[in-house]
Amino acid sequence: MTESKGFLGKLELKNCRFPLISGVINVSPDSFYKGSVKTRKEELTNTTKEMLEQGARIIDLGAQSTRPRSLYGGPGESGVIHELERIKNSLPIVLDVASSFDAEVTVDTYQPQVADYALQKGASGINDVTGFKHSAKVAELVSQYDVSAIVMASNKLPGDVTSAKDALKALKDSIRIGLEAGIPKERIIIDPGFGGWQGRPFEIDIQIFREFEAYQSLEHAIYIAVSRKSTVGIPTGRKDPFDRLPGTIALTTLLVEKGVSIVRTHDVAPTVDLINIVNTFIGDL
Repeated sequence: MTESKGFLGKLELKNCRFPLISGVINVSPDSFYKGSVKTRKEELTNTTKEMLEQGARIIDLGAQSTRPRSLYGGPGESGVIHELERIKNSLPIVLDVASSFDAEVTVDTYQPQVADYALQKGASGINDVTGFKHSAKVAELVSQYDVSAIVMASNKLPGDVTSAKDALKALKDSIRIGLEAGIPKERIIIDPGFGGWQGRPFEIDIQIFREFEAYQSLEHAIYIAVSRKSTVGIPTGRKDPFDRLPGTIALTTLLVEKGVSIVRTHDVAPTVDLINIVNTFIGDL
């Protein structure tokens, strides 16, 4: 039996070939993948409902784009006031739908003000792409509300690691910050941080994949987020994120085979299919 690696809300997490699925919804118009942007109440309601009906157990709601400017151009990030306003307009809607499915909701932010509001309203966790490096206050809030945190490998800025080894060290530092703030080990989920963050070399993603066992050795639940990113766009030559679903499915399949706890995706139904295929053909008879 696969050992438990932690919890996100009521959901038990295991690094296995049957990971839970987190559906991505963005309310920032600056998101690198416009197909994930939902800003109107009807869109938010319908998309949340559809993702949960398709098999997602978690919704990850983001109101701030951290797209690499070197790849996608534009301002990328907006101020915390705009981010907070977007979360206030969207989170109650998503939480209401999720409650009907007994699903969990995480908020993708590294801003303490946004995290505090989200946790007050009932979010089950914070997805911090700076790994508490932007503000350790986020770790304190996660501990205070007794929820979970997803920490991505970062030194100061999102994904600014220089190698797979540096990513591992960054995660260890984030785990330490979380533990010192009082977050139980089983509530800290790690994300190796695939993606073209800050225009870093693509080869780092290959290193992370090939040294994946090093992240598993940390004995925390593992969260992967490769959906439609440059991680699959570069090797396939697909510049437009709309054309990256086949590459996303291919890489996600390889990672699921290695064993992870949560897959973050823009495309729930195809991800459910790939998990079922992996387990049918390489699982135990």
